[in-house]
Amino acid sequence: MPLKTDERRAVPEWLANIELNHVDDLQRVTFPLHEVLSRSLYYPSSAFDGQPVKHFAGVVHSFIYVDYSQQRDKTRQEFTLGFLGYHLAGQKDLTPTDLSPTPFRGVVPGRYQRDIEYFEEHRSFLTQGVDPFALWAIFDRDSDRDDAHGPKRFSLIYICGDGVATYQALFWPARISPAALAIIQPGTGFGLNYTNFCDPDGFFAWTVLGENRPRPTYLIYHTGRGRRALQACWPEQFPTLIEWWNCEQEIGVWSSGN
Repeated sequence: MPLKTDERRAVPEWLANIELNHVDDLQRVTFPLHEVLSRSLYYPSSAFDGQPVKHFAGVVHSFIYVDYSQQRDKTRQEFTLGFLGYHLAGQKDLTPTDLSPTPFRGVVPGRYQRDIEYFEEHRSFLTQGVDPFALWAIFDRDSDRDDAHGPKRFSLIYICGDGVATYQALFWPARISPAALAIIQPGTGFGLNYTNFCDPDGFFAWTVLGENRPRPTYLIYHTGRGRRALQACWPEQFPTLIEWWNCEQEIGVWSSGN
């Protein structure tokens, strides 16, 4: 049976108890940072890919999408369109303080300094002139759908920012990890990514897997080469293939065994 069936959980109370009669009602709700981070799915270089929501909603109810090449207006449009079987129930603009209540400064080991230099040299191309933002949305299931389609409600944060720096700022101070991490065709260089997320010795892997850091249980991975991967991109930490998603991209889910 797929994870969406085997590991399905009830909508957590913090999310189920938010009363939303109008999309703007969420603006008055205090952002529950710790609850949003706990048992979440983190997806850097996400664009507007709905596959993780389609296949993982119910296993987790909190999705964190991060991509520094997207615009606020485009993201709002995508939220309004919703996901198949879901509609936008609430939306809130987030501030840097909402996401990082205490001052935080990212860490860049010397061996990754060249990655940062590359980013600075190509910033205008990589970010395409967009301004950072963060939006929080809650989606409710349409009335003509049932539990077989997915949970009644899920939360999604969209952050226009760098996937490495955002992970450090969100999860390091909280001393937790997301339940799942999605690395799906992240692109490098002309793919608009300044560092290789798939590299097990790279900057992002170090950020997630460094010594004494809590680690995700699942890694969702696709090579971007149009075929199934023989193993996860970080095979030592995620050795066990759990399932393949039934989609054209041949996306696999591996487990750390935690």
